[in-house]
Amino acid sequence: MSTNVFEFSMGDELAMQRLVKDDRLMINRLVVPSESEVPAHKTESSAYFIVTDGMLSLALNGEPEQEYPTGTIVSIAAGSMLAIANRQDSVMRMFVIKTHNDGC
Repeated sequence: MSTNVFEFSMGDELAMQRLVKDDRLMINRLVVPSESEVPAHKTESSAYFIVTDGMLSLALNGEPEQEYPTGTIVSIAAGSMLAIANRQDSVMRMFVIKTHNDGC
């Protein structure tokens, strides 16, 4: 049996770390410090956001921001316009999982 091990940073500074990208899926790790934002952008593929620390503030397609706490999985449709932010006093960390058949 073959095993692959992927490590990721546990830092508190703004970072997007690509952990896995193969012919089936892509897994990224996103860290957003307190009172920080990620520039609004369009996602070409569907994605799942898994919030592992803090509170994700997310606006989709120009709608008002919604907040998602630690332990939440948010499903994002392909073609969505995203605005990701951390409005809290602590760091927000999450994993982003995209599937290959959607163009990741």
